Amino acid sequence: MTKWWVAFLAVAAIACGSDGSGNGGAADATETTANDAAGTDLPVGVETYQDPDTGCTMSTPYSCKTPWPAAGQCGVAAEGCKLNPGVDLTGRLYRIDHLYVDSPKGPTDDDPNGAIAATLSCLWNTQIAKDELVILFHITKHDPATGELEFEAGSGTRNFDGANKCKYQFLANPAPQTVKLKIDGCTFKWVNKTDGTPDYGVLRIYPDLITSPIPVVNMLPHGALTPDGGLISNGCLGGGICVDAAKKIDFKLAKEMTGCTNFYEFMSQFPDYVQVNAHDLPCDDGTRDGFEFKGRFDATWIATDFLDQRKSITRDFSCNN
Repeated sequence: MTKWWVAFLAVAAIACGSDGSGNGGAADATETTANDAAGTDLPVGVETYQDPDTGCTMSTPYSCKTPWPAAGQCGVAAEGCKLNPGVDLTGRLYRIDHLYVDSPKGPTDDDPNGAIAATLSCLWNTQIAKDELVILFHITKHDPATGELEFEAGSGTRNFDGANKCKYQFLANPAPQTVKLKIDGCTFKWVNKTDGTPDYGVLRIYPDLITSPIPVVNMLPHGALTPDGGLISNGCLGGGICVDAAKKIDFKLAKEMTGCTNFYEFMSQFPDYVQVNAHDLPCDDGTRDGFEFKGRFDATWIATDFLDQRKSITRDFSCNN
């Protein structure tokens, strides 16, 4: 492994929190549960705290040492699970609580999950816990009789001041994209078009520390709901990141760092581990070539703390600092 990569991982560890938790400053926060905290829609039983700076209830800092969930559980629900009678998911908004990257994987000598996957998972989950990376699903159509379902998938934001304090909402730039699914029992999966090919979706992931969104195209989601539809578990996402898109994305691991790293050049540092291995993607440059993306997630129904409108934002992030 190159000295450059060792240095990169060292910086990543610092960026994710000096105590390994993803946020070295939250140790003094008062822990509670979702039922005890006003104005929170985090899952019951998940530890939360009242952020003294924002006044909003937040999930506790993410530990980058947390074991990943077992692979191969996409869409697995309890045996015989069905949505409760009368449950209509139309209008529900879900926030991704964890997003674990499985591919691109990268070298495995430092981490069995793969160094690139582990670094991205550490960074993204740290930002998710602090609402610096918000990924939302909004169900716009659900037919309980047929199981047909449509939802918008995209990046969002959380308001920390003003009249809408603590509420989540979608970004308008980039806007969410519609994905079609079907529910069978408690599990949902993508659907095929009339010609038998998958009806792909798009998810644009927009962390705070990148210059433009990371578009996961040809996205196919799969997961399981609880009977009341309150939680999504064993969720999986598959798709690809186009080469032309990767070349346009610059990022850094912490705002305090100077300059940026190009995402394509970052991936290209390790040709033995990360290859252009997807060749059927709808890329803007017409080449259809990109990197395979696979990830696993869980999500929570945000029952009250959301706004059904999109918000345009202007980021203060710069590579010139």
